[in-house]
Amino acid sequence: MKNAFIMFFMLFTLLSATAPAPALAAAPSAPKDGTWEPVQGGPMIAQGESIPASRLVGAAYGFIWVMLAVYLLAVWSKTLRLERDIDELRGRIDGAGAARRGGK
Repeated sequence: MKNAFIMFFMLFTLLSATAPAPALAAAPSAPKDGTWEPVQGGPMIAQGESIPASRLVGAAYGFIWVMLAVYLLAVWSKTLRLERDIDELRGRIDGAGAARRGGK
């Protein structure tokens, strides 16, 4: 489970770092007179091409909650396994102690 999480994190980081940044690559140049003009659609932005910020924020929070849930499930399962191992060791120690006391 830990290896799968690490591989997913590395792949996500690699893909985010190597993804092209169109906003940075196509930085607008200032007009000659020093003023800026707002873009109203046209050839730069096609209809339906942008993603609303609320969807991006929702997806980010969803991703964080899913990762938190996966982490908590992993910790919970490891805790249960550790408690089983401790109980087993206690049983072995108690059994060995009883055998020594009974043998003397």
